[in-house]
Amino acid sequence: MFPDLKFRMNDLAASLSGGERQMLAISRALISGPNFLMLDEPTAALSPRYQQEILTNIDQLRDDGISVLLVEQNARLSLEKSDRGYIFAGGKVVYTGEAKTIINDPNIGDYFLGLKE
Repeated sequence: MFPDLKFRMNDLAASLSGGERQMLAISRALISGPNFLMLDEPTAALSPRYQQEILTNIDQLRDDGISVLLVEQNARLSLEKSDRGYIFAGGKVVYTGEAKTIINDPNIGDYFLGLKE
């Protein structure tokens, strides 16, 4: 799933880059063959290249029948990969709906997610 890790197989995890560590963490979680995977900000502090690689693999997991709960600060990036979205404010769910609806509704996107172009 993460070919970049193949070349780091004999290295300690502490020597890996942030993106490689995220890939390693996801790989470790997948070893047990889960039906559900919860990811907490898997793209945080990653280069655009690694962000895209992580999200592409999340799509593949979904296609393989694994349900993924993605908690992510990058609203647009995560909603583009999601079926549903939940918006929290003050520790409470203030809006939930289809991800495409959230992205395309200018009131929701501008107010809650800072998506104004």
